[in-house]
Amino acid sequence: MKKTLLFCFFLLLPVFSFAQGKIDFDIDHTVFAVNDTVSMVEFYYNIYGQNLLQTQSGDSRYVKAALSISLFDSVKTKLFSKGYSIESKVENDSASGKSFIGRLQYSITPGKYYVLAFVKDLNTGGTQSDTTGFTIVVPKFNKDRYSLSGIEFASSVKSSDDTASIFYKNTYEVLPNPSGVFGSKVPVVFYYCELYNLLDPQGAGELKLETVLFNSQDQPVIKKSKRIPRKINNIVEAGALNVSKLASGSYKLAVILVDSLKQTSAATAKKVYLYFPEKKDSVNNLKTEDNYMASEYAVMNEEEVNELYAVGKYIAKKNELKQWASLHDAEAKKKFLYNFWKTRDEESTLPTGEFKRKYLERVKYSNDNFNLVKRKGWLTDRGRVYITYGEPSEIERFPNQNDTKPYEIWHYNELEGGVVFVFADFSGFNDYQLIHSTLRGELRDDNWQSRITVVQ
Repeated sequence: MKKTLLFCFFLLLPVFSFAQGKIDFDIDHTVFAVNDTVSMVEFYYNIYGQNLLQTQSGDSRYVKAALSISLFDSVKTKLFSKGYSIESKVENDSASGKSFIGRLQYSITPGKYYVLAFVKDLNTGGTQSDTTGFTIVVPKFNKDRYSLSGIEFASSVKSSDDTASIFYKNTYEVLPNPSGVFGSKVPVVFYYCELYNLLDPQGAGELKLETVLFNSQDQPVIKKSKRIPRKINNIVEAGALNVSKLASGSYKLAVILVDSLKQTSAATAKKVYLYFPEKKDSVNNLKTEDNYMASEYAVMNEEEVNELYAVGKYIAKKNELKQWASLHDAEAKKKFLYNFWKTRDEESTLPTGEFKRKYLERVKYSNDNFNLVKRKGWLTDRGRVYITYGEPSEIERFPNQNDTKPYEIWHYNELEGGVVFVFADFSGFNDYQLIHSTLRGELRDDNWQSRITVVQ
């Protein structure tokens, strides 16, 4: 497979080791047309400098980080893995607030893929890291009819002739916003999209281009439209929406091409998030409020609310963790939980309510099988892994070996082409601790066997 790569301040790195701890980073992607056989996938990342350790070198201080991107096919066979490093001098004695933003490009054949992105702080020896995985669909762009690329969200889009900039494309400099979050600091949603195969053989037709922002209830809150003459084959739509008067919440931006004469259309859409901490969140309309009031969450007491959040924390996203930490009102916490599980329902292919039910079944199983004297089963390492990843494909148990501490090996054949988790009981009281895993982002120790060996 041919791969095109574009990067900024990066050098190729060896294979990464994996670690515990977290640093914050965002990653996003957009797919653009190239030709009949490949499409261009762009990844945009943002590594937050305030979370990186600073080290002294002479009279200056530096932060260093590493990023890897791995691509897997639909059966989780790894197609490639690329690694890059970044080093930056700290100005004004602080990296606080500084973001390291970049763009990577790969030419990829159409299909469905799984992506793993991993970041680590090189100044900590890898003990500070973060990882995320997501599925992408790379479409085949049909040259016989008009179509659109994906949408790239940006902190700014401006006309430019600086072709040396890694953010330059088609007479614009597009500074990515990988988080997809806009609000008080960036009250304008900038976006970039490409339109393909517009040319009409007669040169007389035209298309209508509609840009619509929908709220979480699929109600249009901003709508713009214009006519596109079909005299040029490919054009760029670089736009901006002022969202300062809207409420915090999840939205969807759609760009739609319509041929009213032939009654055909093509569209692309992407989620965007608005956050105005100074505003009360009013995105949910009366119908949503009624649904909440009729739900189990509305009558929960504080203890039930806190425990339900605690057990669900394993699958919480970074923005949700931050949002929960900012909540001090019991009613706000209950509404948070309502939306937390509602979102999982919407993202799942299971019937309504089934995702939460199955998740809580795994919590109960963990409490029934992994409980310790002073710790509930869901708080143990085995409980966390079982709840997060489900029932293992196979478990190998070694409780009575003469030359080792008791240990277990859990196999998950459906994760990343097959991974293992190794747990060991060092105390002899059934407290099995995670000591090694081959799953990205989990604790990895290839010398784990030496740790459990009993010296005779």
